[in-house]
Amino acid sequence: MRLVGAIPLLSVFFNTGPMPNDAAPEIIRTETPALGVASPVGEPLISIIVPALNEEKLMDRTLRCFPKELRDHYGIQLIVSDGGSSDATPQIAEASADVLVRHTEPRRQTIAEGRNRGAQVARGELLVFINAD
Repeated sequence: MRLVGAIPLLSVFFNTGPMPNDAAPEIIRTETPALGVASPVGEPLISIIVPALNEEKLMDRTLRCFPKELRDHYGIQLIVSDGGSSDATPQIAEASADVLVRHTEPRRQTIAEGRNRGAQVARGELLVFINAD
């Protein structure tokens, strides 16, 4: 990956391929990512990655910023990387995101690991990282 720009709470990277992984996360594809008009080969142009841990109070509001119609039109893939939440965060994410990646190890996942796990499954050419809150 190559960082191309960053503003507070938003970073954009070019996806240059898979990243090394020491433990495979559980990946739940909630639906087939859209074949957006921005992507002529059927792959999303942009992957938005949202790392989360116990964010049920804000997760729905965050994900509603990226409705399916918008994602379909612009070729956006929405990924939630859950760090092992004990609240309803995974269920909320599963209802709205294209992909849900769940941390299943007993140790706590850092936010950087959450971002990296989301980036590992991203199919977009550009990676955008936002916080769940």
